[in-house]
Amino acid sequence: MTLEIKTRVKTLLLRCVIVLGSFAVYAALSLLFHDVGIEILYLVLIPVALSGALMGVLGGLVGAAFGYLLSEILYRTAFPVFEDYTIALWILDFTVTLSIGALTGYLSRIIGRQKYLIAQLKTTAHNKEILIKATEDAKLKSKELSEIISICSYCKKIHDAENEWQEVEVYFRNRANIKFSHSICPTCIQIHHHEYFSHEKPTCPLFQTCSFFGKREVSATDLHLKDLYCYMSYQKCAIFNRMESNRQVPDNLLPNGQVISYHEPC
Repeated sequence: MTLEIKTRVKTLLLRCVIVLGSFAVYAALSLLFHDVGIEILYLVLIPVALSGALMGVLGGLVGAAFGYLLSEILYRTAFPVFEDYTIALWILDFTVTLSIGALTGYLSRIIGRQKYLIAQLKTTAHNKEILIKATEDAKLKSKELSEIISICSYCKKIHDAENEWQEVEVYFRNRANIKFSHSICPTCIQIHHHEYFSHEKPTCPLFQTCSFFGKREVSATDLHLKDLYCYMSYQKCAIFNRMESNRQVPDNLLPNGQVISYHEPC
């Protein structure tokens, strides 16, 4: 059983206990104060109405039938001197009791439906406010990003509306929730890390037998991979690790571990 079903079962059992307890109180009061008169038996309408309010239309009808039966038993027990009701009075009392149970059950269902609709309207209104706020924020951010941005010609910092100079990453992260990851392009490697390429030979000890390093016609991507692995971090090279462990090296294996789907000329 799911949590929702268990909760409904517990609620139903609790309501049944409350209704049965109200009938028990009614029976006790009728027996204790029967000297008040036969009118005390009409208190049965209270637990009948309670059963309809808590259990709905069907519960109200069942409670009305049970209450009428209980009131008949109490009538014959507590007031034996009274004459029996006529059939017409029985039918009238039973009809009134059933009507009270059904009416309270119907009203309870209407009230419950109204509460549900009110809760739904509140939720819809709250969601609408959130959507409107999100739309306004998006328009504001879009307006900020669509304006002409002043950027430094040298350090590339951006001049914002608060008259502050911010890094490009900080500026766009604060306004558009854009996150940056940093890498380095082949051109900048040559410019800022030229010391790695000043050697006559690459740092990889297996470059002479490496088929990838011996390629004569290479693309910009291959050149970038050579710069990174053959001259800088050969320990991370997939080809080097395979050659070092005497494993076969596929011709289409790149130093970064990627396997290309075509065979480039060596």
